[in-house]
Amino acid sequence: MRQPEGSDQLLACFSDIEMGAGGLLDDFPHSDWLGGVFDRYADLPVQVDLVFNGDTFDFLKTSVEGTWPRHVTAEVALHKLERVLAAHPHFVQGLQRFLARPDRHVHFTVGNHDAELVFPEVQQALRERVGADLHFPGFSLDLGDAHFEHGAQADDMFRMDPASLFVDFQGDRILRLPWGSVCLLDVVLPLQHLMFDLDRVKPRRRVFELVPEVRDVVVQAYWRYWTGEYARDAYAGHDPLRTASWTMLREVAYRMRTGDPELMPSPQFLDLLQGDDGYRVVCVGHLHEPALVTRADRRLITTGCVRNEYLMDAGGRIVGALPKSWAHVWQREGHTRVTELHEEYGPPPPRGHAPGHVLDVLARIAPLMANKAELAALKRAQQAQLDRER
Repeated sequence: MRQPEGSDQLLACFSDIEMGAGGLLDDFPHSDWLGGVFDRYADLPVQVDLVFNGDTFDFLKTSVEGTWPRHVTAEVALHKLERVLAAHPHFVQGLQRFLARPDRHVHFTVGNHDAELVFPEVQQALRERVGADLHFPGFSLDLGDAHFEHGAQADDMFRMDPASLFVDFQGDRILRLPWGSVCLLDVVLPLQHLMFDLDRVKPRRRVFELVPEVRDVVVQAYWRYWTGEYARDAYAGHDPLRTASWTMLREVAYRMRTGDPELMPSPQFLDLLQGDDGYRVVCVGHLHEPALVTRADRRLITTGCVRNEYLMDAGGRIVGALPKSWAHVWQREGHTRVTELHEEYGPPPPRGHAPGHVLDVLARIAPLMANKAELAALKRAQQAQLDRER
């Protein structure tokens, strides 16, 4: 690794690793490889900070005794953590080796897949497993003139209120999950075993064009949910995690009408570069799209992701794995001198981790396919929504 002349600190920023509980449903089966990546920083004669910039762990998709509870207590969160760490011992061992060197630090910001990191009990359990020198700054982190945050706080579906992270419900303190996460837990994750591999395929819009049946199944499930149990609880106030707002309703209407699966970039990160906060570098994740944008001498880096993702051709055949990406920010006395967006290919994926062709999913979801009458009613409702917006 080439050290820029005059630098005295390296900030290595990883986002969207999304380590799960093992098996084919785990989006990142290569923690042994990642532990080796940490070893590359061992002999650098500068201070090194590893910044895990959200969605390091995929607690969102980690089940608890075969279910995905939306009421997450500290006990539930710790159960998820133990499942993930048991499946990824090389991640723990790699960090232990890294922290055994002088001038080495590790930071975890919170993403929408690992919101459980806000529990003090989870933070303490990680320190006990990995090492005392772990830092949990919350949803963002400033190191010198570099700013790090996952990006979900700029997303209407997944934003959380840092001043109101927990709520008391039926005698328990539970995590106040955002409505986007609640809907995923209630609707999509019970279908995960049928469509897990399609979530890893890009370009995502092309997936839905080739297999509109998947979109129909998901949209139909959401339609029943939002117009049924979610609406009843939101109206009656039975569940503090099922609430309604104009922001939510607007987003739901857009998703139902368009079937758009993409996350939207927020202009607020470019605004940070143009503000008076003194940031020369802003690093965000969440979008799973690596990019580097310049504004004069300032940089916005979207770090892409480290989890396994795959590329398909125009006809839907999977042609290979996409490279993993992360950022290097080299500083001197807190001032950024060099920024790098690093990409490299990981090890070969395990068998069955990616579909051979996106149409392979059709046999799996056949029992869920909507009957023609129900699907026609849903499409009429979507068209009515579009007419109202016009």
